[in-house]
Amino acid sequence: MAEGDAVIFDFPPVDSFPAAIIQWLDASGKRLPSYSENHHVTLTNQLFVLNTKYDVHNNVVFRATATNGYTLQTISSPLYVLRVQREYAPSHVFFHVCLDLAARFSK
Repeated sequence: MAEGDAVIFDFPPVDSFPAAIIQWLDASGKRLPSYSENHHVTLTNQLFVLNTKYDVHNNVVFRATATNGYTLQTISSPLYVLRVQREYAPSHVFFHVCLDLAARFSK
């Protein structure tokens, strides 16, 4: 993606009762706050990375986890590495990434 663009990461629906608790983590496993200057986690568990900058976001790693609050069963997404290019390409202003997870919670 080009510097200055935004990207959205989706965590797919998981079959869980009660509803799974989704958390977005950085490379060290630290939970991302719901909002910061550079990103926002929505109520629908999407991670928006805003106004990407090469020096800040290039090679940043994210991962998401889904935890069933009753059984405490947790599944994790693969690691996702954000690649930012220095040059600006106006045709690429917005990216939407859907995390493809086959794992489901059992009820």
